Amino acid sequence: MKYAVSGTDQESGSPIELTVEAPDVPSAAAIAARKGVNVAGVRAVAQAAVPPPIAPQRAAAPLPVAPPKKRRGRVWLVLLLLIAGLMAPFLPAVPLWVGAVLAGLVVLYLILPPARRPVGAFLRVSPERPTWRALKLTTFLLVGLGLVGFSFAGRETVRLREEFTAKQEADRQAKAQAQAEAAAKVSRLVEDARAALTAGEIPKAESLLDEASKVADASNRGAARGLSDKIRNSADSAWVLTSLVGASDDEFTRFRGGGAPPAALDFGFAVLTDRAVALARPQVDTAVAQREEAKRQAEAAAEAERKAREERIIAERKAAEEKAVADKAAKEAAQRAVKDKLDAYMAVLNVAEVKLIDSVSVRRIGDKTWEAELTVRNIWHLRHYQLRLQDAQTLWEAWAVIASPKEPDLARIKLIDGNGNEVGGSRILGGSLIWVQEK
Repeated sequence: MKYAVSGTDQESGSPIELTVEAPDVPSAAAIAARKGVNVAGVRAVAQAAVPPPIAPQRAAAPLPVAPPKKRRGRVWLVLLLLIAGLMAPFLPAVPLWVGAVLAGLVVLYLILPPARRPVGAFLRVSPERPTWRALKLTTFLLVGLGLVGFSFAGRETVRLREEFTAKQEADRQAKAQAQAEAAAKVSRLVEDARAALTAGEIPKAESLLDEASKVADASNRGAARGLSDKIRNSADSAWVLTSLVGASDDEFTRFRGGGAPPAALDFGFAVLTDRAVALARPQVDTAVAQREEAKRQAEAAAEAERKAREERIIAERKAAEEKAVADKAAKEAAQRAVKDKLDAYMAVLNVAEVKLIDSVSVRRIGDKTWEAELTVRNIWHLRHYQLRLQDAQTLWEAWAVIASPKEPDLARIKLIDGNGNEVGGSRILGGSLIWVQEK
């Protein structure tokens, strides 16, 4: 039986009336309550009696009904939430606002009945499915709160990243400052060491340079090492002797005669130069002997190089002469081979009294292929095609026996007329494949 139920909507509070099918009034009220209606009254709906049919009628075919369209999910909402979450480590304000708005909509839906219809439409929440509605609202609330949490976590990430960058920059500046201070200290120590050497105080200079070489993070310690090497070399008799031996003849002659020392012994500081000269004077005779020995060795090496160069030139000339002789012999052998094959082929043609050929030339192609070029007389053009083909095959057979009896296809012929036009011969695939012009 049908009942008309009147009342108000549980969500919006607006008046509503609907008709339900139920066996009695309590059942009708229960059905309406399940559909979200605050029941105010239930009344039976009078049904008109259906008159009996006058005559049996054929039931009309049901009209096709289009299936209800499924509403597309709000994919853009899901994408918005996903993008907002991914932006948390970079722009924490974005997930904060998105999460706050989403959580605010859920709260607004729950506490403000007039706003339930638009908010429910936006969030896709249906009052007809209470369980599904509660699940959706809970999910949206948790997602909103999660985005807010992501925002705070993103703020912390940004702060840590900025602190790390600031620390790196501070470390870099501190390192640069330390290097600059170290370089300045080394420069100051080197200048002090130079002043000490100028004053003749070698121990003090060595102490200053040793201190400069131990300064960490200094990029100019090479100057200290170079000056330390000068001090050490000026006191090294072996190094002084080597410098004397390696000096030019003019420098050594001048020094040997009591003049200025070679450039290698001039350290730029009088105290170092004098110390090196004091070590060099007693070693002049030794240096003379070593210089003479070095000259003898250099002359011997130059003489050996000259002889080796002459021997190499002679060997190259001899190899070139032998190659020329071998090339000439090979050329003569090739010419003899061509002449022998040509003579043999001409002998065969003369014995056969061939009247169609005016002249013959022979050449070698590569290592194994031989080609005979035959110039035909004008009578060739007057003969029938089949006769010309047979003549060409016969000419090739005679040539193959002479040029390449074991591999006949390596023997080729080429037929030309008096003007050099090709009128027949062997095809490119093999010498035995003979062709002649058909017309």
